[in-house]
Amino acid sequence: MDPTLTRDANSERYERTVPGMAHFSGTGPKGKVCGVCAYWGPPPQRLGEACAKYAELMGGKWHHRVIPFHTPACKYWAKKNAKK
Repeated sequence: MDPTLTRDANSERYERTVPGMAHFSGTGPKGKVCGVCAYWGPPPQRLGEACAKYAELMGGKWHHRVIPFHTPACKYWAKKNAKK
């Protein structure tokens, strides 16, 4: 973050957001984390857990960053389907 900019209500969200997330951290449902989102999981390269929604929004390109399980969810958070 640019130190010359003043802090505002979104500064904390910006600082918590991990590169490769589909949207700002903490903009999803209260108390939800990336690790329980339907979009969170290993990409084809198997470099660690990443965001499939980000890849979708970027035209299928996966980001190389791992998104930690406990990262506060973004606005695209979706409930995982129940296993059959």
